[in-house]
Amino acid sequence: MPIQKGVALISTSRQSSVTLPIPAVTLDSTFLFKMASSALQIVLSDEDILLYKANQRVVQIPTNHSENKHGKPFYVFCGNDKGIINKKSKRTCLYNRVWHQLSFIEGENFLGAQQQRT
Repeated sequence: MPIQKGVALISTSRQSSVTLPIPAVTLDSTFLFKMASSALQIVLSDEDILLYKANQRVVQIPTNHSENKHGKPFYVFCGNDKGIINKKSKRTCLYNRVWHQLSFIEGENFLGAQQQRT
């Protein structure tokens, strides 16, 4: 039996076989995968880093804020309930409905580790 492109042949015994279609794999255009130092890194768009869900410890840093050195708005996680930005504040973003650290490298937004609950 010839194997067709896009079809997987699974043999369950010598007499019978089942032909299953191979699903097409598509990547969401809102992010890219990059390899760096043998680790997979996810690059997020400027729109992706602005996804938000209510959290009193997360505040947005607008483009014109004195602490913003990146020229685009982003969120920070404050280590206090008052939403005060200090040295313990970390850049953050919402990815798959979970807060993660955010890194900026050469103008690109990289997804970091999942934020620990406090």
